Amino acid sequence: MSEIIFRGEVDFSGAAKVITFNVIGRELNCYFYPVDQAPPVSIGRLQEFYDIWNDTRKGHLPAWKDFSFEQFLGWHSIMRVMDTGGSLDAEKKNIIMGDTFSSYWGTKTFKEQIDAGVVTDKGIIKSYEEYHDLMHGGYYVFNEGVFQSSDSSSRAMIMIDLPLSDDGVNVSHIIGAFVKRE
Repeated sequence: MSEIIFRGEVDFSGAAKVITFNVIGRELNCYFYPVDQAPPVSIGRLQEFYDIWNDTRKGHLPAWKDFSFEQFLGWHSIMRVMDTGGSLDAEKKNIIMGDTFSSYWGTKTFKEQIDAGVVTDKGIIKSYEEYHDLMHGGYYVFNEGVFQSSDSSSRAMIMIDLPLSDDGVNVSHIIGAFVKRE
């Protein structure tokens, strides 16, 4: 499944909030939806990934421990799980990251890149903070844009980030996956 190709357009007009920014070769439009709102009907194979999360949710945010390895068969190389530390200022750590995913995003979290001085633009940092405030505030997100891989090739993609919670309320992890666009 590492070469899922998405064809068609997605109508993100139902998004509650949109953030747009450009960083490290990535031009992103981020479309946020409340966790109780269904995603756009035209998200292709990402619907399967969303359904794994939503079916496990059962009225509250699921914890990472609520999932099995087998639920994500076929997704492993194009997904990641990030420990958010429970707050915006906390240390972020990727605890699981597929090979194909890391070839586009690297192994460091965006917070780790900010802390290391790789990202210094105040506007980008502000957008990152708003992104995480929304993720910790009851939203999930689709990121659409052009991403650059470690071999410097660029590819249009759509990525989904979904919140997880160790206590069912406060976001402790974010799980995400992507598909390439045709």
